[in-house]
Amino acid sequence: MNLFQEMFIILLSLVIKSNGNNSQRSSRGAYAYSSNIEIRCFSSDSYVKLSNGLEKLIGNLEIGDQLMTINENSFEIQSTEMILMLHQSTNQISLFYNLKTKSNNEISLTANHLIPIRLSNNKIEFKLTKDIEIGDYLIINENGKVKHSQIINKTIQIKRGFYAPLTMSGTLLINNIYSSSFANIQNHYYAQFYLFPLRFYYQLSNFDFIYKYFPNLLIV
Repeated sequence: MNLFQEMFIILLSLVIKSNGNNSQRSSRGAYAYSSNIEIRCFSSDSYVKLSNGLEKLIGNLEIGDQLMTINENSFEIQSTEMILMLHQSTNQISLFYNLKTKSNNEISLTANHLIPIRLSNNKIEFKLTKDIEIGDYLIINENGKVKHSQIINKTIQIKRGFYAPLTMSGTLLINNIYSSSFANIQNHYYAQFYLFPLRFYYQLSNFDFIYKYFPNLLIV
């Protein structure tokens, strides 16, 4: 486990613990939280959209890759950088929820992975995949344009291999579907906020970041 992963585990543990304290229910409640983090996100047959328009199999992603995502405020395509592969397995078999939209887009995620849906008031809500319902609208990229498409099928599938890429924005396009990087937590924005130190450390360790903001620092 490298430094980025260690920082992530510590930070996300705090997020989940805090979120759990704020979301406690009675003994008859429907859910509970644990600080035992099990990160499993996208199936190994997923493709990620790159900023240059090409696609890359999720298992072939590298730190520093420029990926395509969506600005949820303007609903426009924008770029984000991959900063860490949180967790991965090429051989482990897992259960995935496979969501299919009317536009024929499909995505396979584990039960507690967050994915945004578009509401009737054009706002976004991040929901756990297990709570997604047929009729919900996923946000998709269609030839460079942001649209939404209704879910028409939801099935459980068994697949081998999974990957969990983390980006600067906390989002990315998987099979042209707008997705969160986070799992096992109720609030996407909460996780993104708490991971600011990790993103800052990543930028600070990047020479280009130092040169961009302190161009005269290395001039002798």
